[in-house]
Amino acid sequence: DPAIYYIKGSVVSGFKPLYPGLTKIIFDLSFNLAVDSIIFQNQQVSFVQTPNDGVEIDLPFALNASQYYEITVYYQGEPPPSGSLGGFDTASHNGTPVAWTLSEPFGAKHWWPCKQSMNDKIDSVFMLIRTPSQYRAGANGLLTNEYINGPWAYYQWEHRYKIPAYLVAFAISNYDVYSDYVTYSPTDSIEILNYVYPEDLSSIKPSTKRIKEMMPLFNQHFGLYPYYKEKYGHMQCEFGGGMEHTTMTSMGYFGYEIIAHELAHQWFGNTVTCKTWDDIWLNEGFATYLTGMVYEYNFPNLFWPIWKRNQVDYITSFPDGSVKVDDTTDVWRIFDGRLTYSKGGMLLHMLRMVIGDTAFFDGLYNYIHDPNLRFGYASTADFKAHVESTSGMDLTYFFDDWYTGEGYPSYSFNWSQSGNDIYVKINQITSHQSVSFFELPIPLEFWYSGQDSLIW
Repeated sequence: DPAIYYIKGSVVSGFKPLYPGLTKIIFDLSFNLAVDSIIFQNQQVSFVQTPNDGVEIDLPFALNASQYYEITVYYQGEPPPSGSLGGFDTASHNGTPVAWTLSEPFGAKHWWPCKQSMNDKIDSVFMLIRTPSQYRAGANGLLTNEYINGPWAYYQWEHRYKIPAYLVAFAISNYDVYSDYVTYSPTDSIEILNYVYPEDLSSIKPSTKRIKEMMPLFNQHFGLYPYYKEKYGHMQCEFGGGMEHTTMTSMGYFGYEIIAHELAHQWFGNTVTCKTWDDIWLNEGFATYLTGMVYEYNFPNLFWPIWKRNQVDYITSFPDGSVKVDDTTDVWRIFDGRLTYSKGGMLLHMLRMVIGDTAFFDGLYNYIHDPNLRFGYASTADFKAHVESTSGMDLTYFFDDWYTGEGYPSYSFNWSQSGNDIYVKINQITSHQSVSFFELPIPLEFWYSGQDSLIW
């Protein structure tokens, strides 16, 4: 019930042990939530909830490798305040309650027993949500069943793609529902399902239709929308920004850039997810750059140069900072807008300039379609290997400077002419001592007699 800050549920986890002899299972779950009972293979088992947000479960026998087992955790309680760590929250809009989850980076355990570690994605998720009948519930995947029984409404959502715990989500309120469609073949289209507040329906509808100009661009460069067998969509919530929950983004507002950014995550961040929070730029920097690409292809002479200028101004507003996250316990550092988002995005733009469009886009395509990474996890080294393969270049220097290194270069130019010869001297100073010299080609444009020439 979104009017009550409380959650009650059960989670059935099916699994196959990798090795024989497993006798204990540990789930992540907030100590604020009380576990009522745990059932393993149809029998109740003992467990201990630990103050460090763990549930330690003793199994009645040693498990076999590769055999399928199920364990069910029944729990309830008042989740801890979501704060910067994410979790479960409630609020109201126009006097009507709304409840939602937002778990990135460490908040999934605040509302359901799970494994938050970034080393094994969940194979599939089936979610049955019960809520008072005046509300609707949105979630990942396809809505396979809905019905009303007395004062309660039931919504069954099924998501059949691999997913990390932090991208599992739901939202509940008195939503109005409508769909747009993006055609990708003469006979097929992708549904864009939108759950929005009734009072905002007329203002949001034109905004979500912009997906029709964004998704085809991403399909063209990075392959068909990865979750085309299900859907894409938005569910409106009471927080700033957006959160790229797989197939169903949670939206605090519906600005053009944030719609593009969250859609981009369905490729970069959801289909291939950063292996550690050190490499969060593989999610956020990529989505930032794809937002810029939407401007490049749809508004090349207007918003594209403005967008690039704004990114550079933001990045250079401070002299230090690395794209690589140096403290993954600090949520604000993980999601630093200047470094993770803007500098990560412009790192890609500079890489594109260095290796050329063909090698760049082929590298991104191969990265997102690598069978060892697709619907799994990746590191910066994985991405680097792909763009080195397509470009035939050793890019160690580039990633040392722009990914690991801090700061940025500033240039000064002096030139003189002697007859038919032009002499140009370029000086570089760096803003941070971690990089003594940034290796980067500098394009020079010469204007003469009403003409111009661009030289690399």
